[in-house]
Parts: sequence; C-alpha cells; structure tokens
Amino acid sequence: MNFENGTLQLTVLLAFVILIFVGMVGYLFWQVEKHPIQIPSTSPSSLPASIPTSLTPSSNETTNWKTYRNEKYGFEIKYPQNWVVGEREGFPTIISSNCNFESGELCQNIYIEIEFSADESDYTFSFIVAKNDKILNEKFIKMGKDKLIRQFDYFQSNYGVEREGRWMRVAIVRHGSIKYTFIYEEVQKDQTINNKAPNWKKIDIFNKIISSLTFTN
Repeated sequence: MNFENGTLQLTVLLAFVILIFVGMVGYLFWQVEKHPIQIPSTSPSSLPASIPTSLTPSSNETTNWKTYRNEKYGFEIKYPQNWVVGEREGFPTIISSNCNFESGELCQNIYIEIEFSADESDYTFSFIVAKNDKILNEKFIKMGKDKLIRQFDYFQSNYGVEREGRWMRVAIVRHGSIKYTFIYEEVQKDQTINNKAPNWKKIDIFNKIISSLTFTN
C-alpha cells in the first residue's frame, strides 16, 4: 500500500513539474510574439529624409595629380603623383601610396569595388558584419549637384594574423545602375589597433580623392 502511495505521489509530482515547464515555455513564446526582438540594421537600403552634410570638390588641391580613368564603368578619379594603380581582372582595383612598409612608413590603400543595382536608393554594402565588427561615424554627404555619398568607418574584427582587426573608411557612391564602393585603409608595421575608434593619420588625402570623382557617361 505504501508502495502504491509513493508511486502515486511521484506521478503527481512529475505531472506538476511538466505542467509548470509547459506553462513557462508558453509564456516565453507569448512574450516573444508580443515584443519581438529588434535587430538594428547596419545597412540601410533607402536614403535618409535629409542630407545634412555637404562636400565641395577641392579641384585646386588636386590639379597636379594623376588621373585614373575606367572606361568600362564610366568614371575617373584623381590620385597623388607618387601613388600607383593596380588592376587585375576579377579583383577590385587598388590605388596605393608608394611606401616602404618594412621601414615603418605609413602605407595607404584604396580598393574600388563595382556592383550593379537597379534600385537607385540602394546604398548597402556587401561586407559580412561579424558579431564584434563596428560601424561608426556614418553619414550621407552631398557632393556637388549630382553625387551622394554614404560614408562610415568600419572595424573588421576578424582580420590579421593575430585577429587584431583593422579599420577602414568606406564611401559608397551611385551613378545610374552602378554602385561604386571605395574602401580606404592605413597600414603601418607594428601598428597598434584600437578597436574602439579609428586613428586616421592621413584621411584628408582619401577625402580629396573621393571629391575628385567624376562620371564619364
């Protein structure tokens, strides 16, 4: 008789525990449905209502610079006399300062990526943003009469031999159905990476290069 009572009590206890568990799961699902988790977007697909920042091309400062012209994608851009251009089929074009990395000189690289997008309000970027990546100082810049630039600083956390990360300044420009992405980085031997904020040393050169951008078609 005692054995039967013990079995009955155990059955009742298990049923009670299961009932509580089911109730908790049901409550959690109800909370999620009532208050869905909001994931912030780092790649807006539409333009902001207002463009507060403007940039005036500085043609006088780039008069003696060289010009890189791309007939296929209909644009040209100026760059300093001592910089070099590298092109490979299927790879982004790269414009680099003529530097000696091993001696500790600051090296500057600009990668140019081209994408086709029919949506003229599309200023998204194609990077895979990892958990610890950061996007800072994002803004839209109106340059001249016909160019609108989305600009931001991007920290890529999972980069480098020791995964120390790197900072890049990104500028996205549209013209017709083409989206141009310009990615700027500064590299120096034994440099210390601050993952909180970028420490640009010659960002003004990148700004001048971007301000010289013109479309040829």
